[in-house]
Amino acid sequence: MKILFVNTHYYMPQSHGGMANTLHQLCLNLRSQGHETVVLSGFRRGADVLSLRSRLEMAARKRLSGIAASRDMRLSYPVWRSWAPQDVLARVAKAERPDIIVVMGGAVVPVVRRARSTGIPILIQVHDVEEEWHKGDFREVIDLPLIANSRFTAEVYRNRYSADAQVIYPYMPLAQYKVVSSRQRVVLINPLLRKGLRKAHAVAELCPHIPFTFVGNLPEVDEQGEALDHEQFALPNLILQPFCSNMREIYRECRILLVPSQWEEAYGRVINEAQISGIPVLASTRGGIPEAVGEGGLLLDADAPAESWADALNKMYSDNELYDRLSKLAIFSAMRPELDPKKQTEAQIDAMERAITVFRSAS
Repeated sequence: MKILFVNTHYYMPQSHGGMANTLHQLCLNLRSQGHETVVLSGFRRGADVLSLRSRLEMAARKRLSGIAASRDMRLSYPVWRSWAPQDVLARVAKAERPDIIVVMGGAVVPVVRRARSTGIPILIQVHDVEEEWHKGDFREVIDLPLIANSRFTAEVYRNRYSADAQVIYPYMPLAQYKVVSSRQRVVLINPLLRKGLRKAHAVAELCPHIPFTFVGNLPEVDEQGEALDHEQFALPNLILQPFCSNMREIYRECRILLVPSQWEEAYGRVINEAQISGIPVLASTRGGIPEAVGEGGLLLDADAPAESWADALNKMYSDNELYDRLSKLAIFSAMRPELDPKKQTEAQIDAMERAITVFRSAS
């Protein structure tokens, strides 16, 4: 098959989020099995080389062919980048001639509207439960086959839209993340406010004897849109580290992964990335996070006071018997059959093939 994945969010290397990593690794694996993959993604203006080159190419390509998008091969497969992916989808599909279009989250509704005009089979693959991100009424597209990234996500779409979704967990070649950890630091990945930045910071303040690392850029504004003073997050026991392209470097020092998310997060692949090395997780009960954690960690209510989180973290950090038990359970959780990359790939290919078959039989 030749597959065109459409992701209206930013894509690698402009984003290293869970969806971007999942899609990139899935593309590489599908290509290793003889399939062709193409990605159409959103684009963020910046001063980096990719941004400058892409903007120049967008302008030139728009003049020559009318496609306001760039195309690069830096990830070893074609990636089209555009300010508005849905607006260039039909032209990209005409240029690439895929067998199927997989709409992978983001602005699903306008993308599907444009995809329908191509006459190409469509599969929707959702990685979030935020209605506003759809940019339209999702009921408009529930006639199409649907994949959800967790049982939680599938249940939300079933209850909200009466949509039936096949569950395929985010594709993760977990063996690539396995490390021998020094087990020194408590790590928070992607310190956004909705992911519990304030809670994590309060816990770090209450645990001055424990070293913390927050990986990723701090948000620029708070919930009210006011500029956020980054100096308020400075602590003697806290390191603020930029995103790392090789997450193994992060996990090599990690003793406990902290996931105090305050929003209905659909899954949380970093949980399993850490667990494969026996790193247990202290996480909130929001969304699909408990599903990701399994038995390989402890769960607390997102609204529990910071003192409760600090007490649980102290116990996990210092009680060796508890830690060893959770460490073993973390590995067990990451080795679940549902997270087997081979089975995930087989399920993905089968879902795409069935979508093509159903489309052709209805035509």
